[in-house]
Formats: sequence, C-alpha cells, structure tokens
Amino acid sequence: MDLRARLRRGLSDLGLGPDADLLEALLAHRDLLLDWNPTAGLVSTDDARPEGLLRHQLESLQALPHLRGPGPVVDVGAGGGFPGLIWALADRERRCILVEGSTRKAAFLREAARVLALGQVVVEHRRLENAADLAGLGGRILTSRAAAAADLLLEAASISSGDSQVSHGEDLVLVLYPGQDEANRLSGLSPAGLTLVADEPLISGAAGRLLVWRSSSPTPF
Repeated sequence: MDLRARLRRGLSDLGLGPDADLLEALLAHRDLLLDWNPTAGLVSTDDARPEGLLRHQLESLQALPHLRGPGPVVDVGAGGGFPGLIWALADRERRCILVEGSTRKAAFLREAARVLALGQVVVEHRRLENAADLAGLGGRILTSRAAAAADLLLEAASISSGDSQVSHGEDLVLVLYPGQDEANRLSGLSPAGLTLVADEPLISGAAGRLLVWRSSSPTPF
C-alpha cells in the first residue's frame, strides 16, 4: 500500500475521512518537513522517512476528539509541527500558538504556516523560563511532544485552570504524549483543578501513550 493510501486509511480509522483537503495538506506538510529537515533537524533520522512522519501525523490527529472549545492552542517545543500545526490543518478556525526556541525550527514553522495557508497560526520564537510565562500566553489547550516539557505544562495547566476564563464556561485541556515509563508516572499525578480523562495507546502502535487532562468549568447558576 502506498503512502497516500496508508494516510487515507489512517484518517478513516480516526473518523476523519474521506477528507481530501486534509489529506493533501498533510502530504504537503510532509514534503516541506523533509526539505527542511537536513538543515533544521526537525525530526530524527529514523523519523525522517514517510512511515515515521505518517506515524507522527496520525498520533497528532488522535487527540482531536479531546480538544474542546476554540482554543487557543499553545504547543511548546513545536519543532516539526507535531501536534499543534497538524491540529491547525485539521481545524482552520482554531488559533494555534507554536512556541519554539530554535531559530531554524521557528523559521520552518513560519514557512509551513505560510505555505499551508494557516493564517490562525502564530509562531513564538522564544524559550519559556517558567510555568507562569507559559500560562501567560493564554492557551486553553496546552500540549507538547517534548518529554522534558511535561512537568512545566502540568504546572502551567494548574495555574491556568483557576483563571477567570474557566469560570466563564471554558475548560482547559492538557495533552501529552509520553513514553510508557513516563506515562505511568504522569498518570498517577493529580494537578490542581485537572482530571485525567484519557489514557490511550498510540494509534500507530508505537510505544507510548496519549494522556489528556481537563479542568471542569463551574456550572453556571
């Protein structure tokens, strides 16, 4: 089965197919990433293959059913665009803030947003110093595929879950993709104001899990 057919089947398995526009956008993202990867180091050598990129794209899309509300999304260490840029391709109304400390990777994300006509995507070229800085970006959906960012996001989500936006009826969602051992640690945590609502094996069959926490908005009187 060729890559296009495999991607089409993967989208169907996720309940996203047939969606010809999304399929073509994902293929365009793949081609752009492969062009930039030798100089920007967006993914590892093993992942810089059609099969590796397909896996990352489908794992990113796996989280879509858990993304409540319009966002904005904040993706920390967005790199090659997994998952934030992929979410933006699937929902062109959802505002996405992609935070990336590497100059070259940030340049790739800006170029990808331009080429893929993602006007709702903002690229922040910066390194976040602490959880308060991350919470200050105002994200209502926080994510990262960088293992080192997990504790920072959990702390920022705890801060953000108590802010005034939640009291006006908008939940906060935290999405992480840890490896198996890290998932065991993280799933046992109880961040203030958040509840673990999903713990799923990755759709690709790769080692690791999809973990999703959500705050509960107060019921209005």
